Amino acid sequence: MKNLPMFRPWRWLVASACLLPSLCAPPPPVTKENIPDLLAPIGKFNDVCGLKGFGDIRLTINGQRAKAKFDVVWQGDSNFTLNIYSPFGGLLVSISADSTGAWTITSGDSCYKKQPGEHVALGEASIDYPFSYVEFLHAVIGRFPDRIITQKRPDSLFIERKNAFLLWQGDSSVAGRFAVTAIINRKHSAVTDVIYREAGQAPWELTFSSFGGGGAKEIRFNDSHSNYFYVTYERIVVLKSGPACRGGKV
Repeated sequence: MKNLPMFRPWRWLVASACLLPSLCAPPPPVTKENIPDLLAPIGKFNDVCGLKGFGDIRLTINGQRAKAKFDVVWQGDSNFTLNIYSPFGGLLVSISADSTGAWTITSGDSCYKKQPGEHVALGEASIDYPFSYVEFLHAVIGRFPDRIITQKRPDSLFIERKNAFLLWQGDSSVAGRFAVTAIINRKHSAVTDVIYREAGQAPWELTFSSFGGGGAKEIRFNDSHSNYFYVTYERIVVLKSGPACRGGKV
């Protein structure tokens, strides 16, 4: 029988000491100077102009709650289809856009035509979301309503324990007077959430989380009228990217 190697405590101590700097190192600094680098990964989502995905969607409409499966195929604002299914697999609602810019909402035997700038409605029931159809499309596929956080530096920055909070304030065609907050995990130097808030007469909040692949995989909206949707993607596949995409970018 071969002799077993002798246990040498000093080797274990040396190895442990070598790990301590990496375990005890402070989080990387977050400053206004390196913010563009921290936001660069989510800025790349703007270059994606085609994807398909599926997951779950939860809705509250006029006090009525619903949970359903959905799938989506998108390739530019003029080539988009969102299908929502019942728990038994039947098609409940289909929302699509075509090259003419018109939107078609099909629910059962009913079919409705909408223009991109109209506010979102399902059939004859107004959901009263503060979004046009194009803005709703942007949110559902994990895109920001506008590009404010990738086009200008934040107005303020503050740090609280493991997170850094970047804040933008101003005017937006989407939200009027608005505030946008990006939350950055300092340990991983990664954006974890982007939150749009409107605090006027009809306050609402739109949150993007779980970034990766083609964009945000969790999108949550709620307002003061109990309108609510929560989209969670199980899978997102980027179809194409770059300026040559048919249909253009968001």
